[in-house]
Amino acid sequence: MINKMHFIGLCLICWICVWAGSGWSNEQFVPCETLNSFTIIELPSSHQNQDILAYQMKWIAENANKMNTVLVIHTGDVVQKNTEQEWMRVDEALRQLEGVVPYLVAAGNHESFVKEGKHRGHRDTTMFNKYIAVSRFSDKPWYGGHFESGSENMFFLLNIQGVKFLFLSIEFAPRGKVLDWANKVVSEHKDCRTIVVTHSYIYSGESRINFKLNPLKYDQNNTDRDEMWERFVSKHRNIFLVLSAHYFAVRRETSIGDNGNRVHQVMASYLDDEHKLQGWLRVIRFLPEQGSIHFRTYSPVLNKSLTDEENQFELKYEMK
Repeated sequence: MINKMHFIGLCLICWICVWAGSGWSNEQFVPCETLNSFTIIELPSSHQNQDILAYQMKWIAENANKMNTVLVIHTGDVVQKNTEQEWMRVDEALRQLEGVVPYLVAAGNHESFVKEGKHRGHRDTTMFNKYIAVSRFSDKPWYGGHFESGSENMFFLLNIQGVKFLFLSIEFAPRGKVLDWANKVVSEHKDCRTIVVTHSYIYSGESRINFKLNPLKYDQNNTDRDEMWERFVSKHRNIFLVLSAHYFAVRRETSIGDNGNRVHQVMASYLDDEHKLQGWLRVIRFLPEQGSIHFRTYSPVLNKSLTDEENQFELKYEMK
């Protein structure tokens, strides 16, 4: 029997599809194999509706083999109020990927500083670690390790087409000791090409600080993007990509690290009034032979793509 919240969610999905079908003009996306390529799917903040998340996961699972999907990344905020009911629906959605493709979930501010719908002044990831527990991953061959006892700071090690990759997820607005741990992990895996996943990194718009969403608002012991760059990201030659969300916008930057390496930093969050509740995700296709990474923004709910230059673009990165 479908409960009330699931019924409302399904009705919402149906309404979106009807609305989009009558007015959306962006081209459709057809999943297909590309020789010698592999795909990572990135899901930005989805806390507004877990039924849409479930729909996205179903599409990912059904197309994983066709797209050679090697990992699914959620950049945080899978829940809104951080309640048991929300987490049960997230858990149900994620289980569609079990045995199909690995998935890495970052802890956002809603998982870290919200409890029963109320913002708190201290970090509490109890619910996150109940449902995204270390035990969910620790027996997998690609599981690398975690910091302290929780999974909000965790890393995976994957060998993809003969190339070693490190995927490192660090908590929202990381504490200094977490950055120390992250430095150690990346230093110990110098032979791995590294992607960092964290909920808040790039700021939106021209302003460097948006106080409403500023990580330092939650706890002055937190670090923000500038400190993360100086103390961690810029220090490592093997870090080439940082994925984040949090701010209601899309943006990307490329910076030069201390070792002369280019670090692409890409933020995507579709919570603005124009795009929210439409199921947008990022299809990130790696083409090692071409030395390029193709980003595409697609909604399985609408079966439409966003094709402007902020949502469909190519980044250069040599993988050979």
